[in-house]
Amino acid sequence: MRVAQALWMPERRRFLRWTGAGLAVVGAPMVRSQTGAERNRVTVTVAGGLSLANLPLSVALHRGFFGQEGLDVDFVESLDEAQSLQAFLSGGTELVCGPYEQTMRLQARGKPGVAFVMLARVPKVVFGISTRKHATLRALTDFRGQLVGYGGAGTTSELVARQVLSRAGLRPNEVQWQAVADAVTGLHGVRSGQLDAWCNGDPAMTQLEQRSEVRVLSDTRTLRGTAELFGGPMPGLCLYATSAFLQRNPRHAQALANAVVHALRWLQTAGPRDLVRTLPERMFLGDRAVYLAALAKNQEGFSTDGVLAEDGAWTALRHLAANDPEVRLGRIDLSQTWSGSFALRAREQFRL
Repeated sequence: MRVAQALWMPERRRFLRWTGAGLAVVGAPMVRSQTGAERNRVTVTVAGGLSLANLPLSVALHRGFFGQEGLDVDFVESLDEAQSLQAFLSGGTELVCGPYEQTMRLQARGKPGVAFVMLARVPKVVFGISTRKHATLRALTDFRGQLVGYGGAGTTSELVARQVLSRAGLRPNEVQWQAVADAVTGLHGVRSGQLDAWCNGDPAMTQLEQRSEVRVLSDTRTLRGTAELFGGPMPGLCLYATSAFLQRNPRHAQALANAVVHALRWLQTAGPRDLVRTLPERMFLGDRAVYLAALAKNQEGFSTDGVLAEDGAWTALRHLAANDPEVRLGRIDLSQTWSGSFALRAREQFRL
């Protein structure tokens, strides 16, 4: 088996172009975990390639866990979670790595997505205010009219930012919003003084924290910080698919769940040296120390067994319904957003 050298290559930025035929990657080939059998090939659409939230996929690739399950996995990167969702709605992809709450957005729009293994049990998003522009600000009560950077409409960062502002008594229309395309743009926005606050994940936020360039007001990388913001557990990333895919390809879905849960198990005991030996140097984005520091902040938030907590599903539905007019409490069937048998079998296999 030959494993690709990197899951996503930062030195060759890729952009997704929406075409009538579906998703196409411009500027770089898809990255593949190769085993050779065409019939065992699956394609996963994923946003935020080098985000720490996607680390279980990176580990599964570079430790050879996909290959051990007999899978040849192609990863296609989208610009953001919302574009992944649109690709799913339009039939451009059947398999996505994205936030669990997207399954509810999809159901509300008439094309249900079914999550079948969890990567994270928290959103892994941080809300920080610029210390350059607001050195003395301790609360958001005086934040009206300020510019908040976020991932874009329909993303987890928007959901987190809205909740942070709501808890401070601010309505969404009382601040300005700026969609930030990537971490490089966001870092520049904070450092140049263009952004008053930024809601994003790691390793970018840890880099800003270490240099005291932001003050963190909400941290959903941890179970405690997530519960404080949302009033209970709030699930993070998962693999979700069309019900047709799961029905046609139960072995592929099981193999994917097995590989992800294997990676989650490995991450529970992996130390910095293990990560350094496993991941290619380019994945540390030129600063290994920052990446490993960010990993320490994120470790707790990874799922331990790939299984969705029922109370977390309800938390996600309540907050999404409060922020997305298309999602209504009485019209979303949570039982149709999650197929637990794959993760449960994987958990049993690895005795978690």
